[in-house]
Amino acid sequence: IRNCDWRSDVCSSDLIVGIGIGVGRIGGSATEAIARQPEAYGQIFTPMIITAAMVEGADLVRQEIS
Repeated sequence: IRNCDWRSDVCSSDLIVGIGIGVGRIGGSATEAIARQPEAYGQIFTPMIITAAMVEGADLVRQEIS
């Protein structure tokens, strides 16, 4: 991770790309898990949504700071 000012455009775009990749991996992993075990849908889906919301929440906090 580069040492940069959080308000710079380059650093902000890096964070946005990282958040997008993270949410995509969360959704992809959950989809694979549900495909392997459809009966575990409820046990997988809810934590996936909560985790994705926490990642998006971190982005909102970053936007408020800068």
